[in-house]
Amino acid sequence: QDSFSEEFHIENICAGGAFIKTTTSLPVGTDVTLDMVLALKGMRDFPAKRSQISVAGEVLRTGKKGMAIGFGKKYSITPIFGEAL
Repeated sequence: QDSFSEEFHIENICAGGAFIKTTTSLPVGTDVTLDMVLALKGMRDFPAKRSQISVAGEVLRTGKKGMAIGFGKKYSITPIFGEAL
């Protein structure tokens, strides 16, 4: 199984998936895992400053501007304490 890691810009995201801006799309049907870091600004009662979200998905379609990823049901959310990551 091939594996690689690359930074992408997520142009649009919702509960069901995301559109990732890229000039090098993966083939439709490719299984992917997205690791995203979300700033937790404004959450005064939560001690973490950020959270890492890891979600499995699949490439649904590709185009000149990028690719659409549909999220599956497998995900994890981990709080990030401090400045690491």
